[in-house]
Amino acid sequence: MKKLVLSAFASVLFLGLTSCSNNESLDNVELGTQGKLLKSYKLQKDVNGRYSIDYTLNDNTTSEVIKSNGTKEIYLYAGEFTGKGEKSEELSLENNQLSVDFVEDSQSKTSFVVEDENIVLAKGEKNNQFLQTYSLVSNGDNTFQLDFTVKEGISVEFVYNEKEGAYEINLKEGKTSNDTFTKTFVKDANDLKIDFINHTNRAAKGEAAAGPKRPRMIIVT
Repeated sequence: MKKLVLSAFASVLFLGLTSCSNNESLDNVELGTQGKLLKSYKLQKDVNGRYSIDYTLNDNTTSEVIKSNGTKEIYLYAGEFTGKGEKSEELSLENNQLSVDFVEDSQSKTSFVVEDENIVLAKGEKNNQFLQTYSLVSNGDNTFQLDFTVKEGISVEFVYNEKEGAYEINLKEGKTSNDTFTKTFVKDANDLKIDFINHTNRAAKGEAAAGPKRPRMIIVT
């Protein structure tokens, strides 16, 4: 199983926070290519705590999914193939972690790891977590779009932690006019790390204290 590395990472270009009603465009950004077979993917967690991934293949590409040592490996092959290029897979946390590798030409081209609390709600149960849903979309050109919703009455603050090289999303109880947010990242050659931090109220002092970091995401390649 891949381990989530928490050491410092080099800086990653970070584009500003917007609500869904005011998204900023990406202008004059020099973009690379994700892979010749993988076009894009979307990692998502629904309101019940279930993870899944949707991914799109380029033309004449097929895939094979293998689970190995706690990692879901998706092998991509080029050839004269027909059929739908859009695929979907359910994902599950093991020991509060999941990892996915897209493998092309026997080499891992795209990888990510997520660390999160493994809570899946039964039908009818209410989600009381600060973070309700989120999705991370890789557009295939080194840009990543993070969309997420929070519980009513939760404020959102974005901070870059230089020591850990991580983009932190602080969730606290407080007044807010939005519950849906969008943030866009551009990844360079270094790993991209994103942490949600849930703050709990300390009744004695009447202030919020940093609580567990979950989910935590790292996009490796």
